[in-house]
Amino acid sequence: MGKSQRLVDAVSRSPILWGLAVSAGFYALIHAELLGKTFLQRYCAGHPVAYIETVMFFIGLASLILKGLDLAAQSATLERSPLGTLAKPTAAPDTARTLLERIDRLGAGRQRGYYVGRVREALEHVVARGSADSLDDELKYLADVVVGRVHASYSLFRVVLWAIPILGFLGTEIGITTALNGVDLQAPDQSMVHVLTGLGLKFDTTALALTLS
Repeated sequence: MGKSQRLVDAVSRSPILWGLAVSAGFYALIHAELLGKTFLQRYCAGHPVAYIETVMFFIGLASLILKGLDLAAQSATLERSPLGTLAKPTAAPDTARTLLERIDRLGAGRQRGYYVGRVREALEHVVARGSADSLDDELKYLADVVVGRVHASYSLFRVVLWAIPILGFLGTEIGITTALNGVDLQAPDQSMVHVLTGLGLKFDTTALALTLS
């Protein structure tokens, strides 16, 4: 796979890019009032904090959807072996080299899968050692490595899941500050408007954060 192809593949599988694209479309519909004057305008477009919360939500959602599609595609490929069959048995290193050549001929998407990746690393171990005697221990090690990779692949989603409630808390603080700064004993009526606006911001951003979380 060339550099340009890898770049296109990385961009097409980027949850940040897809999340931002969906967010742009969502807010375009809101500001064009194509969704009508609903509660979405109040809760999702009422304050910069609400914008950030919503964008983070779509990025996290895109991360899960892309992960689900990837796992579904990998599961579908498990129905057929990536190695094929051998005409006749040979020494383990020679067999491993033959099978590695077959894996190299697979499509880029299938080579990226967890199963094919583990098979490749196991075959490379056999070639490097010149024997399959320690293959059982290597397979256990590779299984642990894959578990770590899978856990790390959800890091962006975990950041989003952590950030949205924090943003809700930030909106709460901004709302309370706005309410307190709006207090003016010389003009109680106008002061009440500022206080209620600040409290409204506090509850709106908190409610949105809890809902999206």
